[in-house]
Amino acid sequence: MSYEEALKKILYNDLKEIRKNMYKFSCVSKIKNIMIEMKINGDEFEGNGFAVKPDKVNEIEQNKNCRSCLENIYTSRFSIEDGYSISFDDLIKERGIDKGGLEKIIKKIEFRSMEVYEITIYLYLDRNLKSGYKIARIYFNRNIDCVKGEEISNKFEENTFFGRSSLDKTETGKPISFEYIDTDEQYEYSKDHRFRYMIY
Repeated sequence: MSYEEALKKILYNDLKEIRKNMYKFSCVSKIKNIMIEMKINGDEFEGNGFAVKPDKVNEIEQNKNCRSCLENIYTSRFSIEDGYSISFDDLIKERGIDKGGLEKIIKKIEFRSMEVYEITIYLYLDRNLKSGYKIARIYFNRNIDCVKGEEISNKFEENTFFGRSSLDKTETGKPISFEYIDTDEQYEYSKDHRFRYMIY
């Protein structure tokens, strides 16, 4: 197996874990439409989690920049000096949710996301412009009831990830953004859920 093939295998596994944990995030928080946005600076990041308002889902799925479509769930930060920290907004506090359990789920998502970010830049984007790719965004929409245990993995077993780049290119001919979409083998969206991971 070549180095690139090994990276692609890690990438695929990371995306599967992120998707599974986004499902858990949605179930534990009782929020069906979630978006996470991470501002990345080298090995450090600042994260924000949002609930997408039900009547604004289409706007977010069309990649519209609509902050009024979102409600704050949490803010997080990771730095080499201070480590990881997270704080939850009233949307979570008012629901009486186990914040410790939710923090563990979010932390898994964000650190896996950092690995996807690094591998994607290495494989598909302009490595010389690494500092130009500052945002990783994850979107998850759940249209199914919550289940436990192995059933979670089974819900997604038939789906794969389709990667696509933007039409806009850098000076070296590499795309300025890249995204992964959860689809079936016919590249159709699942009726149960939507999952997207974007770097730009």
